[in-house]
Amino acid sequence: MSEVRVANSLYAALVEEIEILIFRTLTLEERIAGLEGDSISAAETLNDSLRRTEGRRKLFETYPGLLRQLHLRTDRWLIACAEMIDRLQADRQALKHAFGIEPMDSLVSATMAHGDAHIGGRRVILLRFKSGARLVYKPRPVEAARRFQELIAFLNRAGLDPALRTIKVLPRSGYGWVEHVPNRSCRNESGINRYFRRAGALIAALQVAGASDCHFENVMADGEHPIVIDLETLMRPQVRSVANATDLAILAIDDSLLAIGMLPSIDGTDLGALAVLPDQTTQLTTIGLIDAGTPTARVERMPWRLGDVPSLPLRKGERVDAINYADDIENGFIEAYELIVKHREMLLGFVDKA
Repeated sequence: MSEVRVANSLYAALVEEIEILIFRTLTLEERIAGLEGDSISAAETLNDSLRRTEGRRKLFETYPGLLRQLHLRTDRWLIACAEMIDRLQADRQALKHAFGIEPMDSLVSATMAHGDAHIGGRRVILLRFKSGARLVYKPRPVEAARRFQELIAFLNRAGLDPALRTIKVLPRSGYGWVEHVPNRSCRNESGINRYFRRAGALIAALQVAGASDCHFENVMADGEHPIVIDLETLMRPQVRSVANATDLAILAIDDSLLAIGMLPSIDGTDLGALAVLPDQTTQLTTIGLIDAGTPTARVERMPWRLGDVPSLPLRKGERVDAINYADDIENGFIEAYELIVKHREMLLGFVDKA
């Protein structure tokens, strides 16, 4: 039965991807059916047609690119799922050593993340085992994430207070396994102060590591600990060519804390981990379906409204606005950066050994 549950949890991601792929096409077909004056609703007409082989054949003859994409996405999904299962089986002993997950601890669910797909449509997968243990599978190299944990551990040993939490990372060839980070509430107000102080220290560490893309989905608030759960953009390349004032301004921003992506941006279109709030309407747009299931159904661009913001700490179930804790963030940054400067020679040697 566990195999069926795992298959179903993985299958849910494929269904969602296919729904996103075809909803605009089906919306267009509904509008066409409605304009032709069918006596019953356009949605019912379309659904009845797609239940028949001839109806589906007609749809794919009209939109051959859609059929090709359905085949491609399904093939990629099958390959990615089989690859993850093979890697899990091959790494069982290594996972026991790194995370304490016993080889006989059966897998009961595997949930594909909604984030960006990687090579060949592969996605991050959250694994849950019978014991209750959880683990994150990443279908891309995670060595940079492991090295960043070493940097944090070094700062902790150097006296960073409050200390930053590290997470376990197991790099493999072309992929890796990462400790699952839950999203839990702070116990008290002092914990919230420490959260934002740690967030400032984390920004300092990310700055010297050349990080970017630390938006609200890539940082998780686990109690009073901010943890970056996606570190694929460490040591980002920088173009140093300066031809005009615009290039100079871009270079200045790229060298600043703004490039990390945790703080508010200059243009206001940011999604920084400390810069947004739940249900906030952003300046970015997305594609949305209006009046679904009706003759007036249509696809329109609309402002993108956020849902939850897991990068902000929780107080009694409510997210805490970072703007009220700017002093904690600043003080945490200063302390960590001064430690980095104090131990820069040792850190340079640390980098040379990487």
